[in-house]
Amino acid sequence: MTQYQITLSDDMVHRLFKDDVAMARLLEQVLNQVLQAEVTEIDEDLSVPRWGEDPALPLSMLKACLSES
Repeated sequence: MTQYQITLSDDMVHRLFKDDVAMARLLEQVLNQVLQAEVTEIDEDLSVPRWGEDPALPLSMLKACLSES
């Protein structure tokens, strides 16, 4: 489970309870940060080779499968 820490000023907390615009702005900022964290995590996952050290392995496997048929 991912945890996020959000720091709010006293003024922001008071505005959150007074109008919907402040809540919408806070929600937008939080969602943008969460989405950015997800994108960063996906980018890091995609940068790791899935086929070990040999990037040609998927191609050689595909060629082997095609030659068998």
